[in-house]
Amino acid sequence: MKATLRWFILGSIVGWIVLAVISFLRAETSGLICSSIGCAICFVPTCLSLVLAHWSADRKGANQLMAVFGGMALRMLFVLGVGLAAFFLIPWFRESKDREYIYWGNILISYLFSLGLETFLSVRNRQDGQIPKEVGN
Repeated sequence: MKATLRWFILGSIVGWIVLAVISFLRAETSGLICSSIGCAICFVPTCLSLVLAHWSADRKGANQLMAVFGGMALRMLFVLGVGLAAFFLIPWFRESKDREYIYWGNILISYLFSLGLETFLSVRNRQDGQIPKEVGN
C-alpha cells in the first residue's frame, strides 16, 4: 500500500507539473494558480479512494463493491463541493470568463488524470480478480 501511495503522489506531482506548464503558457499566473488549486482539490479524495480500494481487496465482493461506489461518490462529491465552494466564495475566479474556463478546465483535467492514475495503480499486477499484497510493506 505504501508503494502504491508513493507512486500516486509521484504521478500526481508529475501530472500537476505538466498541467501547470500548459496552464501557465495559456494564462500565466492565473493558469498556475488554477492548476494548483484544481490538483489539490482532486488529490485528497483520490488518495482516500485509493486507500479504500486497497482496504477492500481482501474482503468479500459486497465490500469491494461498496468500496468502489463509496470511493466514486466520495471523489465526485468532494471535488464538486469544494470546487463550487471555492468558485463562489473567492470572487477572483469569476472576474473574467477566461479565468472561469481555466479554473473549471483544470479541475476537469485534474479529476480525469487522478481517476486514471488511481485506476491504473489499483489494477496493475492484478490476477484472478485479486490485488496482490505488496512486498516490503
